Amino acid sequence: MAGKVEDSERTLEELTKIKFDINLNKTNFSMSSEDSKELEVLWKIIDSKSSFLSTLSAEYIIGYFATDFKNLHTVTTEKGNKPLLDGVFNTILMDINNNTTEKRSKNNLSENISAYYSLFFMPIFEQTLYKSIINGHLNYQNFNDFLKNTWLGQPTKFYKGNIEIEESWLTLLQPGIYNFFSLFEHQAIHNKLKTDLYILSIDSLTLKFEGILRDFIRLLGGSTIKIKNGVSEEILLEEMLEHKVIKENYEEAEIELFKLVFTRQGINVRNNIAHSFYKTADYNFKTISLIILCILRIGRFQFEI
Repeated sequence: MAGKVEDSERTLEELTKIKFDINLNKTNFSMSSEDSKELEVLWKIIDSKSSFLSTLSAEYIIGYFATDFKNLHTVTTEKGNKPLLDGVFNTILMDINNNTTEKRSKNNLSENISAYYSLFFMPIFEQTLYKSIINGHLNYQNFNDFLKNTWLGQPTKFYKGNIEIEESWLTLLQPGIYNFFSLFEHQAIHNKLKTDLYILSIDSLTLKFEGILRDFIRLLGGSTIKIKNGVSEEILLEEMLEHKVIKENYEEAEIELFKLVFTRQGINVRNNIAHSFYKTADYNFKTISLIILCILRIGRFQFEI
């Protein structure tokens, strides 16, 4: 009707919506029965192993992942111990014109470590951590007690000016560890396991890892200072992981794990945290479990002082 401009505009908007209204349908994907069977077998192994480990005492659960590393990534053969994924993967190199060449595996664990951790080891640790907290076998107190018996729980002396201070790294780790366990348990009690809220614990523990690494080198007599343009400065995280002290005391597979988690060779957690690149969804259970595993691995010594 004449003069009813607003009414006619609303009518035209509704007409447009009707004309162009669409329904979204999800695309379907199905794997072959053989491929599906392989994945099912892998998941059954991960589920079975994690379920068994989660029934043990906290000391055994943590000890399994924190101490001897060789049994976790090698198999015994007639010719000795071999990496689980030895020779399984090939690296394809591509130049700027998309020409490809195949780089053969040199049979060392370093080339396969990322795939190994992603496909097998990390899912087992992640699932064991999850299940053992749910069933009450693992909590903040017994996790803290385990770390007390490592070098992370041993007080060391340092100076602030003329003041002598005695402190352990565990003191600095406790707030982040407590936040993780208390948040997880609170969500479990209320049946709301929303596992992307570990902001405080991930931020705190990630930044502490670099300090732990630096102190480990210093306490064993290594230097973490370099001279650049006539000025002394601290070496970077990547340089610390290549340090002689680290290579002498940690296995190659452990160092590769640290690189995978914290550096740009992997998922680069340290840089993403330091520069605030992470969004809420990035603060998930998978990320915090990676960091906790690295803390267990780097703390697997006791110092004789």
